Amino acid sequence: MTEKNQHRIFPEGWNLPYSNPAYTVKIISLAIATTVLLTLDWWLINLALNTNQALDFWIWPVAVTMLWIIALSFFSLTNRNRPLYALVNLIPFLAYLFIMPNDLLVIAGGALFIPLAMWFQARIRTEEKNYLHFSIVRILNSGIGIMIYALLIVLGFNIYFTTNQDFKNNPDAYYDRLGASALKSIRLGSGLAEDDGQFDLNQTLDDYLARQINSQDLKQFDLSQAREEILRNLNVSAVGSETLAEVLSKVVVDQMKELVSKYDKFFPLIFTLIVIALLRMFAFLFKWTSLLVMWLLYKVLLGFGFLKLTKVVVEVEQLEI
Repeated sequence: MTEKNQHRIFPEGWNLPYSNPAYTVKIISLAIATTVLLTLDWWLINLALNTNQALDFWIWPVAVTMLWIIALSFFSLTNRNRPLYALVNLIPFLAYLFIMPNDLLVIAGGALFIPLAMWFQARIRTEEKNYLHFSIVRILNSGIGIMIYALLIVLGFNIYFTTNQDFKNNPDAYYDRLGASALKSIRLGSGLAEDDGQFDLNQTLDDYLARQINSQDLKQFDLSQAREEILRNLNVSAVGSETLAEVLSKVVVDQMKELVSKYDKFFPLIFTLIVIALLRMFAFLFKWTSLLVMWLLYKVLLGFGFLKLTKVVVEVEQLEI
């Protein structure tokens, strides 16, 4: 073994473009950080979608996603080693296949995500060459939109899979949520209130029926018969201790089931499109927060000497005759 090979860090063909050991340590650190962050992101997204987590749990995958985009950006702008570039894209995809549910749609989402991530890396490298003065925000401003769409695509495939499975296993849960949402809208929009004390959605069914008659007729009033009659007219089953809100919610749910029963197979798709559309509406917050955090980290790493700006000679094309 020659003295040159004794000090080789990578196998033959894997040499980094610079022999500077500090550069080698830094670029490997960025590669590891990028790979670990995206793998952690897949794990957190899987937990958020497929386990009973509160809505505020999503702050963790959002934060990790932001850090991953930042690490990937720094890695892409400073890396010159193709095998290392391939590993940074391949390992997270394999982790995605291992962590996420084993379904063709889920796999398709991951398969679409990787080329978009590679397009993002190529885009920011191109943007870097288009400007005379380096600006991290200007370079990332156009490219980060690619990553947002890549994330929305992979989330869309996974949300559809999860929603479709849940809807098949327990469709009543989704109808109950729709009924509760519709009832809330009724409360806010119809003016059903407690002003006259006659129609309070929080009172029980028996209390409501008892208030419909005069006090002198109360002894002759058959409460159970009146309850059975109104429930028969509404075509629902309930007990007298349930509130009017609960009874009306059952009515709304039954009506919805009847209306959408022919189209319930499209419900997971509709639900997924609604969620993705809402996420797209707020994507600008994620974009500008990511750019701000990236700029701050860029300044910190530049100050500590982890990153540095150098002058390079470039060639440009010009037309001649």
